[in-house]
Amino acid sequence: MSTKQFFLSNSANETILIAKSIAQSLKNKEVLALLGQIGAGKTTFCKGMISSLCDIDENSIVSPTFTYLNIYTSKIGPIYHFDLYRIKSIEHFMQMGFDEFLKKEGICLIEWAEIISSLLDEATFIQFDHINETERKISLCQKETTWAK
Repeated sequence: MSTKQFFLSNSANETILIAKSIAQSLKNKEVLALLGQIGAGKTTFCKGMISSLCDIDENSIVSPTFTYLNIYTSKIGPIYHFDLYRIKSIEHFMQMGFDEFLKKEGICLIEWAEIISSLLDEATFIQFDHINETERKISLCQKETTWAK
């Protein structure tokens, strides 16, 4: 069984605050699959979540578009921040050994997770939708077994 939550964000700052709030409920071995168009707020959300868990300034966090993966140290374990925009197939993801991170201790934040969705049975999916130029709808769909109560 899965549950859904919805948030409306009117700014990048609100998206960061939503992410920080959700971060407080995360447990070790969580996988968060972020979906949405360019500019929808995925990286901004990651900045809020990583800054909250790692106690670092969100302005120092960048999406690993060209390196695919950044690793941060947090109070609940490592955070693996993936940006799969340039990954062209699930085979490419696996050839790089990235599938091993899905089972490691820590938290996986995966931008552009659509390409590997078949590997993400236990993930929480977070969809980012443009409402207008500044407003975003953030929808979470998670399985009861993986989401902290």
